[in-house]
Amino acid sequence: MARQRRQRLRERQLSSRLYFDAHKILVRISHWLPSMTVSRSRAQDESLQTVLNQVRSLGGDFEDVDARSFAQLPTQVGSHVYLSKGAGDHDALVVKFSEAGRAGEEITRAQQIQERVRSLLPEECRELIPEPILHGHIGSLHYLVEREISVTHPRADWTSWNQLMDACAVSLKALEKVHPVGQVRQHPREPSLLVESLKGQLQPYLQGRFQFIRLRHLDGMCAWLSSVMDANGLEFGLVHGDFHLGNVLLEGGPLRVVGIVDWGRAQWDYPLFVDRYTIVLTAFSEYWNIDLGKMVNEALRATRGGGRARWLNDLLQALTWLDPASSTQERVARVVFTWLHHVVGNLVNEESRRSDFLWMWRNIDTALDGAPMKTGMVG
Repeated sequence: MARQRRQRLRERQLSSRLYFDAHKILVRISHWLPSMTVSRSRAQDESLQTVLNQVRSLGGDFEDVDARSFAQLPTQVGSHVYLSKGAGDHDALVVKFSEAGRAGEEITRAQQIQERVRSLLPEECRELIPEPILHGHIGSLHYLVEREISVTHPRADWTSWNQLMDACAVSLKALEKVHPVGQVRQHPREPSLLVESLKGQLQPYLQGRFQFIRLRHLDGMCAWLSSVMDANGLEFGLVHGDFHLGNVLLEGGPLRVVGIVDWGRAQWDYPLFVDRYTIVLTAFSEYWNIDLGKMVNEALRATRGGGRARWLNDLLQALTWLDPASSTQERVARVVFTWLHHVVGNLVNEESRRSDFLWMWRNIDTALDGAPMKTGMVG
């Protein structure tokens, strides 16, 4: 009987190894494949034009816009942002629209969160949150128009990792002004319950031919995560939920934050470290051109004495700067939780992610490859 159990375990480990070895080859090939876009229908174009006409009536001028202008995005659908020059010299109107159901809900949620947060913030801090001025839907098109400060993003000037980390530090300091409206407190919710919730949301998207391999590794990852994350010392409150540098309006000389945008994934009573880890991990991913799934894979292996990537030490040093009071194991656990939060948010809210098997391979299967099939990652 014991021999049969050992044989079944070896077969499972072999099937898992073969799957992830094949997956690595496909991921390498996928980086050479072109991305795909979907055309908008005539009805969608007419609905969008109606919204843009309303923005013009508010003083918006689409003659002077940045690279994300309407004319330069004629063939894409989904949740998009168009910038318009507002009536003031330092003013911009931002138009967000979406056809997708969950993305449309995200736009509506952003409007509700931003209005609530602005009402709770001191007057001198309100300019950090864009002001919703027009929202609704025309047919199936959801839209939100908001006013924010117009800036020239300095990210093109970030030629070193230290400059990028400075931008992260300035952004986090600005976010601290917003956190008090969420009534920051310690451990109102057990981390294990949050892990199980995210795991339950991710599982339906892992169905398919190799679901038994994916789900076993997800079970092992989440069991370890629940055992490592300790409620003591964790602060909970309002989190942005998608806090990367693309959602921070920065102005140079000296570098300062003039706005934090896209609050559609914000949550109350959620671990505050998620925003801190999101901005550093996404900045690291962008600067070093490393998929988030690969970063999670190597970080998990590092907890078991593995991890061979040349950039791994740089990542661990960045996490030490971010979270100096925690152990390496605790930091890696927060990396994994942040990854779980990130991929679930993308899958739930973005239809394009659910159908993008290349994105799934790079960001989910690669991360799961670093997790074991059973509890007990660290000896």
